Amino acid sequence: MKSYMKNFNYHQSSEIVFGSGRVAEAGEIVLKYGKRCLMVTTPDEALKPLYERVKKILASAGVDVAHFNGVIPNPTTETSETGSKMAIEHKADVILGLGGGSSMDAAKAIAVEATHEGSAWDYLFYKEPAPDPSKVLPVIAISTTSGTGSQVTQVSVITNTGERDKSALYNPVIFPKVAVVDPELMLTLPRIVTAQTGFDVFCHAFESMINPGTGAYVSLLAKEAILFVVAYLPKVLSNGSDLAAREKMAWADTLAGLCIASAGVTLPHGMGMAVGGMYPHVAHGESLAILYPACTKFTAAAAIEQYAFMARAINPGLEKASDAEAADAAYEEIVKFLKSIGLYKSLKDINMPAEEIEALAKQSMVLPDYQGNPRVATLEEMIGLVKEAYYQS
Repeated sequence: MKSYMKNFNYHQSSEIVFGSGRVAEAGEIVLKYGKRCLMVTTPDEALKPLYERVKKILASAGVDVAHFNGVIPNPTTETSETGSKMAIEHKADVILGLGGGSSMDAAKAIAVEATHEGSAWDYLFYKEPAPDPSKVLPVIAISTTSGTGSQVTQVSVITNTGERDKSALYNPVIFPKVAVVDPELMLTLPRIVTAQTGFDVFCHAFESMINPGTGAYVSLLAKEAILFVVAYLPKVLSNGSDLAAREKMAWADTLAGLCIASAGVTLPHGMGMAVGGMYPHVAHGESLAILYPACTKFTAAAAIEQYAFMARAINPGLEKASDAEAADAAYEEIVKFLKSIGLYKSLKDINMPAEEIEALAKQSMVLPDYQGNPRVATLEEMIGLVKEAYYQS
């Protein structure tokens, strides 16, 4: 019998604790999984009051806490190595990632490396053996940004600086046991970080719609996330203390994280990972913003319905246009949106050497993400995409 809906699977094992003020429950949540906790954060002085507050919440619940604050943006193999040594010394039985995607991803890598031979890099998604579910330490994630969705994914992105390579652990065993999403923690997020992580939400949601692993449930979540980003990201950029808007962005981030955990990402993320691996000073959301115009122009005709939705989400005036006309306008609309949030720039602007265009194109084809794009780029086309992102103005 002919089927009229695409078959799909959906799995999510993280408990989601969502709402303003819910960080106060961190102690009782962590205590369900262990009494000796390694708290994983960046060294950000601006967040020190939050770190101390969470440590007090944990201690009052009877949790013995050690604090590893060595996480850097685009966390490296050195980061997971140092954190894992501290976890072992502390005899941690639970890992708490507190912060943005870097802290949560590092927490997942540490949960593996502290209990396995070798380094986290030895357990990337394409390597064998996979992490042992009986050994991986439970991870609790408390997000302080609205962007990466790491609090509800089975992904830990890690960078090997020696190889100039950015890759990922990808395994259901590193889904956080609990994701605490408290929008109050995001009220003081700097404007540039708000913009970069907020656009990452948009990308997660949209790419999950065009990924072959998508389905009716993912599309439902993704569309709401995209509409929320378009409506509320400009509001939080205008007024970072707007709690109502922060709540909507935190919800969009959670939805988009659920989407990529089920469906995955595509060409822009694969290229963005390559940028981060070769140029670690570039934030992930920043790299995506640089690449999205070129990728949109390249792909739109191969996913007309989805790109029409994107264009109309940004510009409701396209509602009466045909899908083909709206999709054709997607490039212009995404450029306008990026300019409106202060993220429109080029690879040249982030000081990438022009002589590395071909090297970046080749690195963009190391991860399989580009193969899930509705239009799969050849090497020659990938070089063209990098060139366009390099010279755009």
